[in-house]
Amino acid sequence: MKKFILFLLILAGVVYFYYWYVRGINLLLAEEDPMTLPPYNTFAVRLPNRPANTWAQAATMPTERSDMGAAAIGQTIYVIGGYDALGRTLDTVEAYDVVSDKWTVAAPFPRKVSKPAVVSLDGKIFAIGGFTSVLQKATDAVFSFDPQTNSWTKLKSLPKPVGAAAATVKDGKIHVFGGFGDSQSSDRYLVYDPKKNEWTAGEALVSGREMASAAVVQDSLWLIGGRQGSLLSVLSENLRFLESENSWEAMERLPTARANGAAVAFKDQIIVFGGGASTSVEDVVSAYDPANRVWRSLTKMPTPRQGCVAVVADDRIFVIGGGRQPGFSVSNLNEVVDP
Repeated sequence: MKKFILFLLILAGVVYFYYWYVRGINLLLAEEDPMTLPPYNTFAVRLPNRPANTWAQAATMPTERSDMGAAAIGQTIYVIGGYDALGRTLDTVEAYDVVSDKWTVAAPFPRKVSKPAVVSLDGKIFAIGGFTSVLQKATDAVFSFDPQTNSWTKLKSLPKPVGAAAATVKDGKIHVFGGFGDSQSSDRYLVYDPKKNEWTAGEALVSGREMASAAVVQDSLWLIGGRQGSLLSVLSENLRFLESENSWEAMERLPTARANGAAVAFKDQIIVFGGGASTSVEDVVSAYDPANRVWRSLTKMPTPRQGCVAVVADDRIFVIGGGRQPGFSVSNLNEVVDP
């Protein structure tokens, strides 16, 4: 009887830990709603006196997940892959319409993948590399998605498998930085030309890194944060690529070192959301102004998260999914801010 009671106590502890840590649900305080944000449909009404940096809660994503990729075409955000609350790598693709504040299911990704590098270009979504399991087995696969036909097309593979790379678009080409492959952090800089379906190599990064953020502001490529293989090797580096000199320049450091957050280019600034700093998860939002070479703090995220995605649509920024706890955790949050 004592063994049975002990078994039940252990089981209850495991269940509680799963809901509290992995999914962010406190069963002992189930009646307490941690979200105090206004709904997005109210927030979306552009009131003349509404303060800047206001957060709202949009429709939650149907699938709780983390470490996915995302990009927008027009006013639709596509969220691709990731892993779920049971640690399963996903092929799930869900589309969020920012106007109707509703989610729909799109054609599944051709394989199960987490941490793909995802961008949009010329009305299509491109998903590059990623991990095919929680053991960080990288893939070299590259696919494009056409929303008109709701279908995926295989493109020329990466030169080498890589996951957790950063990517952005400039001058009609896709620029991919770093990532994790060959059991180490990569320092590769690759450029994909969709018109030629070809990959070329750019100037290597100053050091290998994964889970960094990339953006284009003032016609320059920027690479921010990330980590170098270890949870403790989190970076605060802020690098600009000087195309005229084919070299990388170190700029003002990110105020809080972090990796696996999300960043967007927004009105000539780079805005970085959340991420992990060693053994913690951040709610910090930092904005970098390249013209004045200065960082400033914006209103913190309502919910600290890492492994989330941030996407600009309808002149707002949607921060979706990701985990509240270090390591393995997920959510279906969809919080939106108008900086």
